[in-house]
Amino acid sequence: MRIAVCDDNINDRIDLEYHIKYIMKERKFEGSVQSFQSGEKLLTAISHDNFSVYFLDIYMSGVSGIQAAYEIRQKRPDACIIFTTTSPDHMAEGFDVGAVHYILKPVTKEAVEQTFDRVLRQINEYERYITLQIGRISNNLLLSEIIAVESKDKNCLITTTKKVHKVYIRMDELEDILSDDRYLRCHRSYLINMDYAMGVVDGNFKLINGMIIPIKRDRRLELKQQFHDYCFEKLRKEMKT
Repeated sequence: MRIAVCDDNINDRIDLEYHIKYIMKERKFEGSVQSFQSGEKLLTAISHDNFSVYFLDIYMSGVSGIQAAYEIRQKRPDACIIFTTTSPDHMAEGFDVGAVHYILKPVTKEAVEQTFDRVLRQINEYERYITLQIGRISNNLLLSEIIAVESKDKNCLITTTKKVHKVYIRMDELEDILSDDRYLRCHRSYLINMDYAMGVVDGNFKLINGMIIPIKRDRRLELKQQFHDYCFEKLRKEMKT
């Protein structure tokens, strides 16, 4: 497990890194921790390097934690992002980029322990998959990597974080196979993974990867409400665990 800590306050950065290393040693996690004093330095590093977990301070001068998180999501959709902050004011915006958790400063060992529990749950969730016949080969597709699906005649184009797969299957059948709360059938020909949705713009879903997905016109208010309910329920569950 490779972990990045980004905070422009040296004392907060040192405290957080200490707690993380202590808990990793206590739980016998294999991995490393690398610290960055600014969002700019972190983004420079991930242009040629990857981390699986990111602890980001929201209120940094220059590139903020929220801005850095959007850049990270483009490169690592599966990364675990945790925000550290002195205020919960930006929580809703943070969960738009799929944050695993928020830690309020001053950071405590107990808060970091809870965060590790959530990170492990997300990693386990990330490993769930479905098996589909793609061409002549049976393939496993991770549920967490499926961004959107488009129906084309008797085929479905499945956009994942890695590539687009053309699968001989009808949308209704695929929707039944997926059978997961994170997926929303927003149009007769489209289905999205709401974890990748940034919001609704001009009557369409805008996804993190830039895709614009239409929403069925006569169900627009209902589907928009379903998306908002999903986001708030996800936030509520995270806050309770």
